[in-house]
Amino acid sequence: MLAPALRQDLLERLDALARPAGEVAQGPLLELVVDLFLAQSEVEEPERRRACLDLALSLVPRAAPEPLRAIASRPGLTEDVADAIVRRGDRDAVALLVANRSARLAPGSLAAVADLAWRDAGLRGAFVQRSDLPGAIVDKLWPSLHSGFKARLIASGFRYSMSEVEEVGRETSAALSDAGRSGALPQSIDTYAALVRDRLIAIDEALVEIMQNGRLVEAAQLIARCLGLGEGVALNLLYGVYDHGPAVLACHAGLSEDVILRIAEARSRLSWVPSTDLSRMRTTAKGITGTEAAEILSALDGLWQGGVANTGDRRRFRSAA
Repeated sequence: MLAPALRQDLLERLDALARPAGEVAQGPLLELVVDLFLAQSEVEEPERRRACLDLALSLVPRAAPEPLRAIASRPGLTEDVADAIVRRGDRDAVALLVANRSARLAPGSLAAVADLAWRDAGLRGAFVQRSDLPGAIVDKLWPSLHSGFKARLIASGFRYSMSEVEEVGRETSAALSDAGRSGALPQSIDTYAALVRDRLIAIDEALVEIMQNGRLVEAAQLIARCLGLGEGVALNLLYGVYDHGPAVLACHAGLSEDVILRIAEARSRLSWVPSTDLSRMRTTAKGITGTEAAEILSALDGLWQGGVANTGDRRRFRSAA
């Protein structure tokens, strides 16, 4: 049931449009219909929702740019309305829609916007701040992105906030102490890191041992210690939505195919990672230079320290200034 204030607002707007004053302007009508449609998201009356949606979809192609752009910024916009806005083709409305990360876009609309973003730097800047892009679309965009945009894309898919990273670290340290005492893990992470620094074992060898007995968390902690990365950045690279994050990390650390495979296998068990692709990780890792990987990681550290990608909720990440 609608909140009284929202219900009253909608009724007043509907009454204003119904007053005899000539032809009803399509812009205000479109905004009202979309508001009514979204307000009924929790109402189990599919016929009414369908009627509102049909009316909204019929108005979108004829509405002026201004109300269309206002609609594109609506929180919680559904795929149906978002797809209609993309089909309309107003560049500014599409840009606002892409920047509205609570708006849901169907794969076809994401692909259409990706085609536009390939030639439009402004759209690319908004597009890389989404965390719901299919891997194929990221692959298509990736070569056209500079290091800063690549970092922003990866950061948009980060999973953990700063406070959550600290909590994960405490839990992992306690679990590792128990594992060490029981003999389940041969060494502590700090011992492994010291052995790698002293070149007594390779980082690949240490990671293989850790990932046989542990999780990606332990792998992230070791990589962070060995490469001088922030633990939050390393953890989020391995646990993030996009395969390109682990690939950048693998390139920077010079990880072997065996370790990349183990990372891909571990990521395939994460419910929020839509489709881990080993070939994508390999291709991305081989397609960038060590210098570019270092630039991306430096930009990621700046985003993390600046609080751009550390809210812990991918739909609430703050936009870069």
